[in-house]
Amino acid sequence: MTLSSVMADVSPKRHPDRRAPAAPAPARTWISVAPHLQPRHVGDRAPWGVVHAGLSGSTKTACGLPRTTWFVFWHLPFDGRKPEACRPCAHRLAELSRRDAD
Repeated sequence: MTLSSVMADVSPKRHPDRRAPAAPAPARTWISVAPHLQPRHVGDRAPWGVVHAGLSGSTKTACGLPRTTWFVFWHLPFDGRKPEACRPCAHRLAELSRRDAD
């Protein structure tokens, strides 16, 4: 006796009304984006000036500024507590996290 002979066939072909459960939505990771790159920085690239929050694939920052020509710092998650962080971006992310928590 094989395992396949005792298991019920639950393939979508046999049961078209059954659907696979939806995968959970991936968590959004807000990365640091900035219009300027720090000159003569040793090590990883670093932003210079105000740092904004951006999502991969988005053309706008969390505060709504267009960022199509800005530098993206994949290795730096956005941290709204830093002094160089954009205040409107930090407030928008705080608002989104409160909304997700509710």
